[in-house]
Amino acid sequence: MIWEKSRRIGATYADSYKACRDRNLCDERRDLWFSSADESAALEYALYCRQWCELMEIVIKETTEELEDEKGYKYNNYVIEFPNGSRANCLTSNPRRFRSKGGDVVLDEFAWHDQAGEMLDAALPTTTWGYTIRILSTHNGEGSVFNKIVELCKRVARGELTDWGDDWWINMGRVPARFTLEAGLEGLTGPSLPEGEPQGEEQPKAASNSDIRDTTYEIRATSDEARRLRIWRNWVISWSGIEKEYQNALRTFFVRQQRILTKKLRDALAESENLRASKAPSDDVICRIVFDLKIEDGKIKVINQTFFGKASELGIRQSLSEVLGLKGDELAGLTEQVKVRPRLKRSLLISSRKITGVNRTTQDMVANQLRTGLEAGEGLKELTARLKSTLGSNRARA
Repeated sequence: MIWEKSRRIGATYADSYKACRDRNLCDERRDLWFSSADESAALEYALYCRQWCELMEIVIKETTEELEDEKGYKYNNYVIEFPNGSRANCLTSNPRRFRSKGGDVVLDEFAWHDQAGEMLDAALPTTTWGYTIRILSTHNGEGSVFNKIVELCKRVARGELTDWGDDWWINMGRVPARFTLEAGLEGLTGPSLPEGEPQGEEQPKAASNSDIRDTTYEIRATSDEARRLRIWRNWVISWSGIEKEYQNALRTFFVRQQRILTKKLRDALAESENLRASKAPSDDVICRIVFDLKIEDGKIKVINQTFFGKASELGIRQSLSEVLGLKGDELAGLTEQVKVRPRLKRSLLISSRKITGVNRTTQDMVANQLRTGLEAGEGLKELTARLKSTLGSNRARA
């Protein structure tokens, strides 16, 4: 993800929240490697993480590691360690810091790194096994590596590039400073918990591995492929009703989204009489609508979580009934234990990332279509048609 930002809008602060939230939600260790332009910024990021952990009531271990790389350079690594073993490592700007590392990567104020190109070459392999990279920065001239990446993103958004080659990881976000003030922190990071999920003392206690082992029933691996196939077919048949409900929920979401965006577009056009003659109002309209789409991430994630829960519970119940012959309270009890297993949580996390990825694609496509229409001098009718077409195709993808 590429974030082309303004100064002092809270981007690094918001990213530190995401870093803590993601580490805390993982069932297995998932490290983070943060690097900014100097050591004071790395320390500041670590302090931000401490604040978020205190607010989320996460028990952490803080250490400062004095390390030395293969060239003999000494540096500090400010570490926040989470209960699941995950570590947020906050380092200075030096490509050697990322050698032989693995995990998510955050490059803060990337345009101001002394060796930006070498930093990127060293950081990308760190994300090899399914990890992510986020690059946040203000600009530092047209010749910077960061600006070249930004220009590449814009060319992709305009449809000038279709094959990204080695640049498959790029996804760009732009946030004007005043939108940050209007939306607040959750407008950038999304809600800390989806709507309807219990918080605090109401959070259900996850069953430990020993709790699962102690139950009198245990599902063992079987080579009975016929039974596996029968379970699968029964699930597919039973799921059809939930699938229709899910499709209707997505349709309602995108229709509502289309109605809201059309109204915002109409209002913006009415307020900007000189829109066609001035580029600034055109960019303002696009940023406003695309930013509103970003806020929709949390809503579509809730829809996905709801139906993911229904589908997984259906599969669990049918599997336990078929394999173990459970019924009534026994079936309900073991179903609840299986629902909180780490593997299922990981699957939900992956599913949520995919569905919000659809909405991020919508942001890029809407921005591209509006810019094309506005530059061509199109009116409300033509621009609305572009919105409908874009949202319709992304509903199908969702």
